[in-house]
Amino acid sequence: MPLSFSKLRRLLRHRSRGQPSDDSDSDMLWDPDCPSGILLQPDEETGARAIAVHKDFYGNLDPTKNEIRVLVVKPGKPGAPLVGTLVKAGIGGELHFHALSYTWGDPSNPRYMMLNGHEVPITKNLAKALDDLRQSKGYLVIWVDALCINQKDNVEKSHQVRRMKDIYQSAMDVLIWLGDGSYGVAEAFQWLSELPNTDFSNEASLNQLLNPQVVHELQRILDSPWWRRVWIVQELALARRALVCCGRHTLPFEYFDALAQAQMRFLRSGASVNLTLNFMLSPLDSQDLVMLCDIRNRFRDQGPYNLAELIQATFFRIQATDPRDRFYGLLGLTTKKDREGLDPDYTIGKDDLLVKGTVHLIKSTHSFNVLQLGEQLRQSKDSPSWLPGWDQGTKVDKPRPWIEGNAAQGLPFHLDLLNSHEIVVSGLDIAKVVSVSKFQADAGTKDEWSTLCPTCVKDWHKHLEAMKGLLPDPYKSQSSMDAAFSRTLTGGIPVRESDVKPTENIGQQSKPYDTERLVDAMRAWLGLTPGSELQRFEIPGGGFVEAGGSDFSLSLISPFRGQALRHVRCRSFVILSNGCIGLGHDDVCEGDVAVLVGGSSAPIFLRPYNGVYKWIGAVYIDGYMNGSWLNPLQRLGYWVSKYRIC
Repeated sequence: MPLSFSKLRRLLRHRSRGQPSDDSDSDMLWDPDCPSGILLQPDEETGARAIAVHKDFYGNLDPTKNEIRVLVVKPGKPGAPLVGTLVKAGIGGELHFHALSYTWGDPSNPRYMMLNGHEVPITKNLAKALDDLRQSKGYLVIWVDALCINQKDNVEKSHQVRRMKDIYQSAMDVLIWLGDGSYGVAEAFQWLSELPNTDFSNEASLNQLLNPQVVHELQRILDSPWWRRVWIVQELALARRALVCCGRHTLPFEYFDALAQAQMRFLRSGASVNLTLNFMLSPLDSQDLVMLCDIRNRFRDQGPYNLAELIQATFFRIQATDPRDRFYGLLGLTTKKDREGLDPDYTIGKDDLLVKGTVHLIKSTHSFNVLQLGEQLRQSKDSPSWLPGWDQGTKVDKPRPWIEGNAAQGLPFHLDLLNSHEIVVSGLDIAKVVSVSKFQADAGTKDEWSTLCPTCVKDWHKHLEAMKGLLPDPYKSQSSMDAAFSRTLTGGIPVRESDVKPTENIGQQSKPYDTERLVDAMRAWLGLTPGSELQRFEIPGGGFVEAGGSDFSLSLISPFRGQALRHVRCRSFVILSNGCIGLGHDDVCEGDVAVLVGGSSAPIFLRPYNGVYKWIGAVYIDGYMNGSWLNPLQRLGYWVSKYRIC
């Protein structure tokens, strides 16, 4: 007799109680060791045509109800043809199902499965995942986005994306399929399962972890494109239980979380970490894992994010085939205000949605800071200058640090969207750009990190000294100017004790070093202090070590250099008409105007253009980052201006 949905529900209900079914199929059993959790007696008459096929294959889901489809995959041996049925069901009832988290993969070379009596093309990745996850004796009941949502119906796609949060929270577990279970997966999973019980203070215990093959296999797993797919951020965080699947090997995600915590401990403690752990963890590129675990754990501990901070955390590390999904793919982890303000709607064109989403982020936070995300990425000439490159986020491998401050403190926030291209903001002029020097690595070096102190940075300091007497001097003394220059190179972010003396206390905020010592470090780095320049020495066995001198201030040279090079890359050193110095967007030109925009943490460069302005980007301007200079102007009734930006 064919398998009906009502029978499936009865079986699932008894399965949840751990009891056998009392209907005519009482010989059907539940096997707790089966990944699907369900075993139904195979029946030659039961299969692809068990559920009536809708006239249009998918039929309609009622958007006013909590309806979804689940995929019921017929049992089969590895490599056997895939046969399944789509079943319409309600979330929150007695249906027990899994949810699949995977990467779609290349659609150009599809495989086929028999679905509702029709031969349906599916990607190679999905075919392999279903083949790995199905059982030889039991039906697999699973939600798969590519099949359970009619991807050609934008109306259905929109209301089903709104259900994503409920789907992943209602699933028994989320099955994270990362690809084939190649040789070494079992050993790597065994290594991970022992990691939480490892005593990191015990040398013998750590030495048991030493295994080069495991390092290689872990990196292969962490290199899976799954880790950079936008949808997996919420799929993982919402899961009641997450299982990582490589081929037919499975492991609870909590063990990957333990790896992330060990990696964070390693990164914080630096050279002081045990040599064995150093050998195991230093080759691993686990930034994606660490980011995902951090988001997952914070969401579980503290609840929803606001969308702007979640986008900031993920922008340079995730990918989206459809740039609209950079918004929609994260909404399940956000506040009700964000979900209502940016309701998923795939009937809206890409360009219109990106403008709508960007304006929503700005207005919901009363801040323009999110626009810093796109400043390293140039849109097409037809795109608004202020719009981030949402479809290009992962093209920057080393994103520049965010320019932070409180520059516009006290200024009113204002934003008008005039049309799909133009906005109006309010602010105050600071000064015009009169000198620009771009950062560039020295000739013959592979990148900016290949030289101790780039020649261009030394030239910046020389040029600043040469400008004395030609412009107003806000610094008054050499020491004040050098202090401003050192702050500018690091974007105002101080070097802290933990940068020199590593600590294992994750999250501990150490004290910053005083300005005088940092100026000494800066001058030594530039070679302005004879005999104290940072030097590089070759060590036996290969590699280099850097040293500055015996004085403690000189030990700050290397961390100061690291902090500076992170900030100056892809930026330009600027001198303003009021004599102040800054570090801004690499596209800045002489004649650009530095403006304090109400709602921005840093001053903004705007470029006059045919009676309006173009948005160039945020800039660190020494002396203008904390908003204190505004107080006397406000007392004088200083009026803000409006800027129309295209």
